[in-house]
Amino acid sequence: MIHPQLHELYHGRMNEEQQAIISHREGPLLVIAGPGSGKTHSITLLAMNLLLSGEATPSQLILCTYTEKAALEMQDRLAGIAKAVDYRTDLSQLKIDTIHGLCNRLVEEHLHHTPLGNGYEILNQFTQPLLIFEHLTEICHGQTLPFFVDLWGNHWQVAKRLGEYFDKVTEELIFEKLKKHVTQLSRPTNERDKFLYALTYAYKNYQQLLAKTNRVDFAHLQKCAYNLLQKRPEIIQGLRYILVDEYQDTNYIQEQILLTLARATESYNLVVVGDEDQALYRFRGATVRNILEFTTRSEFASACVQHHLTTNYRSHPQIIDFYNRWMRTLDWRNGEHDRLSRTEKIIQADPQATFSDYPSVLTLQDADVEQEAEQLAELIYTLKEQGRISDYNQVAFLLYSVRSYMSETYIEAFHKQGIAVHCPRARQYFEQEEIRLIIACFAYLLDYDGMHQDTVMEYSAFPGYVRACLQQLHTHPALVQVLQLLKEEVVHIIEAREQPGKQLLDYFYLLLFHPAFSGFLANETQRTNLVAFSQHLATFHRYYRDTSPDMSALGQAHARFMHTFLCLLYENEANLPENPNLLFPSDHVQMMTIHQAKGLEFPVVIVGRLDKASSLSRDEYKNENKHLQGFYHRKPFEAEEKIATFDFRRLYYVAFSRAKHLLILTAKRQPHVEFATIWRTAPESVYARDRLRLMPCAEAEPHTALKPRYSFTGHIQLYATCPRRFQFFRQFNFVPRRAQEPITGLAVHHTLERIHRLALEQPHTKLDDSKLISIFEYTFAFLAASSPASIEASQREQALQQVLNYVHANQQALTTIADIEARFRVERDRYILTGQIDLLMQGSQGLDIMDFKTSKRPEQDTDYLAFYRQQLYLYASALQARTGQAPRRLFLYWTAEEHKKDALMEIPYTPTHIQEANDYVEEVVTHIQRQDFAIQQLPHPGVCKACDVRHLCRREGIV
Repeated sequence: MIHPQLHELYHGRMNEEQQAIISHREGPLLVIAGPGSGKTHSITLLAMNLLLSGEATPSQLILCTYTEKAALEMQDRLAGIAKAVDYRTDLSQLKIDTIHGLCNRLVEEHLHHTPLGNGYEILNQFTQPLLIFEHLTEICHGQTLPFFVDLWGNHWQVAKRLGEYFDKVTEELIFEKLKKHVTQLSRPTNERDKFLYALTYAYKNYQQLLAKTNRVDFAHLQKCAYNLLQKRPEIIQGLRYILVDEYQDTNYIQEQILLTLARATESYNLVVVGDEDQALYRFRGATVRNILEFTTRSEFASACVQHHLTTNYRSHPQIIDFYNRWMRTLDWRNGEHDRLSRTEKIIQADPQATFSDYPSVLTLQDADVEQEAEQLAELIYTLKEQGRISDYNQVAFLLYSVRSYMSETYIEAFHKQGIAVHCPRARQYFEQEEIRLIIACFAYLLDYDGMHQDTVMEYSAFPGYVRACLQQLHTHPALVQVLQLLKEEVVHIIEAREQPGKQLLDYFYLLLFHPAFSGFLANETQRTNLVAFSQHLATFHRYYRDTSPDMSALGQAHARFMHTFLCLLYENEANLPENPNLLFPSDHVQMMTIHQAKGLEFPVVIVGRLDKASSLSRDEYKNENKHLQGFYHRKPFEAEEKIATFDFRRLYYVAFSRAKHLLILTAKRQPHVEFATIWRTAPESVYARDRLRLMPCAEAEPHTALKPRYSFTGHIQLYATCPRRFQFFRQFNFVPRRAQEPITGLAVHHTLERIHRLALEQPHTKLDDSKLISIFEYTFAFLAASSPASIEASQREQALQQVLNYVHANQQALTTIADIEARFRVERDRYILTGQIDLLMQGSQGLDIMDFKTSKRPEQDTDYLAFYRQQLYLYASALQARTGQAPRRLFLYWTAEEHKKDALMEIPYTPTHIQEANDYVEEVVTHIQRQDFAIQQLPHPGVCKACDVRHLCRREGIV
């Protein structure tokens, strides 16, 4: 049954299948949802219906989706529905995230039950192979490394391939099986056993490396969460419903995590939504078997309900008929017992809609790519001139790959027609003017000329690239003069073997605010590229911070930044960074891969180079994991000889189904044989252009931007301290050179968090000094492993003493802990305020809030004490929204004070204080959203002295 308020709001906007989904109450549910069928809308309404009907509270509900952006959109959509139906319960305890995000949250909240420490780093697609590369001899002992080099090539290729295999071993949960197999081998003789032997021991060493460096890759993050759920079943207590979108893109370990979460109820309230026809991520370990076998799970106490969403509400009927035929013309029988690799379904157009009669699927081909591209650009230009589209960003050009060999001809043709193209994934990052200039600056600074130095990779094109960049530098003589002065400083430090006070990020900010870069900073796209470079510098510093005994820090930077790090980044072909606030720039045709387009829709879609599809033919498929398959927990699901064919169909099904009004197919000379049959059913564009005047005009759809998220310390306080600092490090997202909080403060804070969690879970545990010291040393070791700063022994002792003093003085208070690091999210009309409350304590008359400060109590009222008061008032407001009751008391605890009477500071408050704090946040957010970043009042001199933006302020005469 649908709650009356929800039914009234959406009456007439739900078909029968959607109503059945939204009405679901108990047991497992599978929803097969075709393109444009409103699946995300349905799953969001189901969540709201469960909340409205009292079947679940927000803390009892988990929603998982595939991307972070989709998760944030779902948060905003659910908050909007809640407001529309007057659901007033606080939604901040509702978990909406990707599976990776959910795993990360589980690990963070139960870190003390994992082998990880505070501040652990999650590796990405570049830093994982980088870590492996830098520790190859540690991971691959003896003859293991030569074995892998013979198999895969140079050390960088070995690092990348090992990362892929390590992920597969982790995601399939087969390491124990591999260990058992390898230990039973007296001596590996055949190639398979040699490979398994080498891989197993390399994997074991890799795990030890991750533990030592306090890092996890995405696969190990999931494994850590999986282990938590297996060993700590109490974690899932209270959960009622697990709702999962894009279930066809899950892998084995993700399926196991979701099933474990659903075990919280006997009825297995697990709802999964997806479409096996849109499964594109086999290369990431995903398998369609999870969705196709879902209804047959033996764990389910009751029969699994199944619904199909087969009405496409966005596309013209001819487009729908076209991609239906594309799927229907393949034999989907899959090996034994004629099992099908897809569910039987026919997608239909919206029966209530009226469609114009025009050719909505067109083909375009020519003898060469240049002429084909010119025709295409002319056609798109004509559509704009005729008003069929109102903005070029309503056109998506989809290619299997957007690298230059596939995309460059089209981009040039569009440019000749006066049409800009947005193509961030063409791997052209290093070709951007601003990046070439900043790399030339560092090459000059570090005396790397690309001629007299080798690189970490043999036959790399990187030295030649650097030489070309240095040629560009000579067009900026004033910049060269500055670089010469800086270079003399660097040379002096290296020759004198001094420990420098500057890092590469310091030099980056010195250069960034030179007039040569001012034009780049004013351009959003070019600025975003420079932001990415600051992030690369921060990554470099994390991975190469240790100095060798015979070389200064900058001498090592000379050898490693250019020779190794930038060379590997260059060889890895970095993409342009994508601005989340500007995904589809106005008046740009959107050129993207088919994988990028998944989940999107456009009025006009071009699917290009269908003559090139032979690179995906069934003959090309290679089972890279054949040596591991015998250890999987399940037998292969799809016949190996059919996998490439099935994946080929799914890929282009996704491509074709992105189009709303017009689908254009292009090919050089003639299409690939796989497309031949359906190609003939669509008219050539040259014969159909006149009838395109009947195509509906694609009106510009208002882009619903995500509500910005602000925290008090990370945004509000930073803006109040210095608007310009906020602009560069929050608005633009440059990476600051200096950490916001010293490691000693972090050590105290994180140690207290572990102690509080231990006291909450095991209230009778004796916390003597030896136990406290052990917790502190454990926490400190992990922080030191990931911190670039060296710590004096006296600072470490002071931090430990703060912990001991606090626990000695608060033994009784530790028995009253109600919650630790309590998250909150407060919905406002224009933004969302987020944060975490250090400690909630249960008193006889209500909850007390305590926030820890790792410094001494101020002797008098100061600006930062006023900030802390405002922070506590906001916490009080958030807690009242969450619990319906205002906190009893608010406290600051100054841990650097020896005695509790000095450390504990109560902050009296009234409803007026809370209102004033909320008004203050509103005022600051208004300034932020107006982009008022001019400095009206100078910050404290100490703030400016430590600020990377001071070079700009000095240049402008502000300081």
